[in-house]
Amino acid sequence: MGDIRALYRAVSRLGILASIAYLIAGMAFLPVERVLDHARILLYGALLLFPHSVALAYVASGFPGRIPALLGSGAYASLALLAAPALGLLYSPSAALALFLVVFIVMVLTSGYVASGRRGSLRLSLALVALSYLVSSLVIAAILTLKGEIDLFSEGLALTIAYPLTLIYAVTVHSLPSTFRDSPLYIPASVLPALTLLASLLALNGYVSWSSLAVLASMALYAVAAKLYRLPTYARSIEELRGKSPAYGGLRFFIEGHYAILAIIAITAIYTLAGSLLWRGPQALLLIHLYAIGFILGHIVIHAPMMLPVILGVKHKRRYTRTPHIIVATAATLWPIAPDLSYTMIIIALASVAYIVRWP
Repeated sequence: MGDIRALYRAVSRLGILASIAYLIAGMAFLPVERVLDHARILLYGALLLFPHSVALAYVASGFPGRIPALLGSGAYASLALLAAPALGLLYSPSAALALFLVVFIVMVLTSGYVASGRRGSLRLSLALVALSYLVSSLVIAAILTLKGEIDLFSEGLALTIAYPLTLIYAVTVHSLPSTFRDSPLYIPASVLPALTLLASLLALNGYVSWSSLAVLASMALYAVAAKLYRLPTYARSIEELRGKSPAYGGLRFFIEGHYAILAIIAITAIYTLAGSLLWRGPQALLLIHLYAIGFILGHIVIHAPMMLPVILGVKHKRRYTRTPHIIVATAATLWPIAPDLSYTMIIIALASVAYIVRWP
């Protein structure tokens, strides 16, 4: 039983390390103007592989006391994904997507089974994780079916909405309220995968404006379901720990990060509704970067200093600062009008997360 949990943690660790390498490679492609390589390797290596690798550890944490040996198939299948971004870059994007499709279908069954054995908001969260894999599987199947009829921007936008966004919703509707002994709103939370599926399919079919409105609606509903409106109450509840408990810094960082998410949702709304006044390129390209740099990276910054040291076995210095939250929100704001400056700020944000945990 313990071996299967250990297997998931080991594959999760390998996937995270591989996705960090792909992220570095993808960011390095931009200064040398290999834009398509930058897009492809970040799409598969960062926006798909990284959240999946973290999700492996998250799902494994919910395993029941008795674990069927068949549950190990999710981890074994995920090993193939370590090479999928390179396969997509060097040989065949369709082959890479087919690998993701197989693994994601396995994870629908795995996370769904794990959800059935839990209770409360954790059960809701794991069920939503299963639905995030289902949504992304349907979208990948549609992309493979329509191959040659859709461009990279539409594919990238659909996948960005289908998996990272849906998975973020799944995790946060549990993690934020439960940290403060609260519960999410179940009905709004249960609607979120349907909205992201709708938005993804609209993007694939060229209805980018309608897709962006569906995403915006999902973000607003997510803020309600995860109770982001209770952040002031959560902040007051930890004041008694100030100066008394080492947990205070991490909890404050957690709360401040979600305040930044509210700001990022507002920024996303402004560019969704008025982006054409500031941006002259393809709308899908704007939205991919807006979601990735703002909403997705913002949540990674919140959770990475708490989750990654545990998964990677790294000692944590706990030098919490609100700097990465501010920088990510600023980078998302700047990308449509000053992409070079936004690029620099993303690098600084990632470095500041490393500073919190360990480096220098």
